[in-house]
Amino acid sequence: MTAADLLKIFMAVGIVVAVCGIRWMNKAIAELKEETRREREQMACGEECP
Repeated sequence: MTAADLLKIFMAVGIVVAVCGIRWMNKAIAELKEETRREREQMACGEECP
């Protein structure tokens, strides 16, 4: 196994980890946006809502 082969393996693993990380971050950001949206609706609602 040459250094070039190892480099290719590390690059492939790095790309997979990066893609998974980006997908996880997008999911976390979407959840955070939903949570803040709910909080804003509750604040805007105030005592008017039952």
